[in-house]
Amino acid sequence: MQQALEGLVHLHTLKPKPIVHRDIKCLNLLISETGIVKLGDLGLVHTVALSERGSTDPVFAPKEVAGTAYWQAPEVLKSSTTKTYGRKADVWSMGCCLVEMMTGYPPYFDKTVTQVQWVIKMSDGTLTYDPKELLPQASPDAISLLQKVFRRSTKKSPDNMLVRPHSWEILTDIIEINELLPLKERLSRVEMKIDALRSLTKEKENDDK
Repeated sequence: MQQALEGLVHLHTLKPKPIVHRDIKCLNLLISETGIVKLGDLGLVHTVALSERGSTDPVFAPKEVAGTAYWQAPEVLKSSTTKTYGRKADVWSMGCCLVEMMTGYPPYFDKTVTQVQWVIKMSDGTLTYDPKELLPQASPDAISLLQKVFRRSTKKSPDNMLVRPHSWEILTDIIEINELLPLKERLSRVEMKIDALRSLTKEKENDDK
């Protein structure tokens, strides 16, 4: 996942014009003989321009539906000449890839939801994309990550400051999880040893009385 995100961040931060992949799914995550993950199938990529604030300029943003059903972001399905989307659509798709990696399917693919039903329910917000429902056995870190990725809002407003992060923000979270997890596990083992020694000490003290 980390390597796939590193590739996505590369596309999203290209200068002078970043690229939106628009068809992120596990089938398009290619693994080399040495185990390196690369993004494949660039047939739907769209070059965008950035505004002075660093956001996608609507004039150059994608306006047509593209990608593969079940991996598409909600704003992609609602896109039109007046409703555009940008790089954060790829972030949603990457979240679908994480679910796919853990279950074998993207969200709702195996829930007896046909593609037509998925499009309708996705567009009207019926599908919650609640990570706790999609992955009830997942770790707290995975749940927290997917809760961010599956936020429908992509732009902050006075009424909503919780928006979907950029790819580099999610990559930061992934690196933090991957780097800290071994330390947390080691710390947990150390704490267990300390607790066992303290219990033994108390037993010995009681025996000496």
